[in-house]
Amino acid sequence: MKNTYYFVVQPIVALDNEQHFDIFCYELLLRDQQTHQFPGQAFFSTIGTKVGNHTFLDWVQQALRPIMKTNPHIKFSINFEIAQLQFNETFQFLNQLQPLAQQIFIEITERQYDEKDVALARQFMAYVQQLGYRVLFDDVDNLLMHDDLYTLRLADGLKFSQDLIQNNALPDVLRQLTICQEKLNQQDKLFIVEGVNSELQAQRLYDIGIQLQQGYYFGKPHKIEELLV
Repeated sequence: MKNTYYFVVQPIVALDNEQHFDIFCYELLLRDQQTHQFPGQAFFSTIGTKVGNHTFLDWVQQALRPIMKTNPHIKFSINFEIAQLQFNETFQFLNQLQPLAQQIFIEITERQYDEKDVALARQFMAYVQQLGYRVLFDDVDNLLMHDDLYTLRLADGLKFSQDLIQNNALPDVLRQLTICQEKLNQQDKLFIVEGVNSELQAQRLYDIGIQLQQGYYFGKPHKIEELLV
């Protein structure tokens, strides 16, 4: 697998004013050695099998554990597909990393939500939160379309995909986010917006209370090994 893929990380930042920010955590991202893009269906096919999922998660643990143990201030977010939640190896992985749970955010990613997937995600969230992990629902645009506020409220945070900010006018984006904040009415909910590529976008999001942001404006993905420098 290491000969086929490699890991990069991209910072998620926390703004404390319009000009200054700190690294909140790093999202762990997978890239293909040949295309340098996310491998897509080839990767989904791999983690859709028991052996493939186990091999991948073992590699994730090998990559992250040394960094977190020697750098307790560094936090990561790790993406999980709904397909991975059917395997015991996924839960074994989380149990093994449980001593480092405060340094890890679990991102649950799903492109199409149906009732079975949502029920499975809810069970998974409850389990990992008991272990001390914090859960982010990634690409929540899909869930918002179904107005599934109950599931959204269970997560510690929500991530809005770059499609939201790149495919809509900024005033429309701000309006949608404000409506979502009002609907959920949870002051401690983490809101993270991806795809922030300009100072204007960052400032306008900050103005409506979105302090956690991710995008090229704050830093492009880079190889995980650079965190050890």
